[in-house]
Amino acid sequence: MKEYKNKEAMERLSMILRTMSNPTRMDIVKFLKKYDGSRFEDIRHEFNMNNNSARYHLKKLIDANLVIKSNKYYITDFGKKLATVFEDFDRAISEFE
Repeated sequence: MKEYKNKEAMERLSMILRTMSNPTRMDIVKFLKKYDGSRFEDIRHEFNMNNNSARYHLKKLIDANLVIKSNKYYITDFGKKLATVFEDFDRAISEFE
């Protein structure tokens, strides 16, 4: 097995990909990219989630540095870049169907 030079960066990438492999979290990131600065209730209602589910998914996104929370939830610059990458990937896949 190949040893990576920057093991910490590879572990972080793995965590981010696991976070974004969940369709609900992917949709939340897309939503926050479009409507930056959303309240918890707005996110919860948009995705028809109970409080516990919404908190769980938002915590995962915060832990991955894709979303930050102050009085509202905001997508980070890194989250915006990642959302764009996933949107581009989705378009590229659609071309093959």
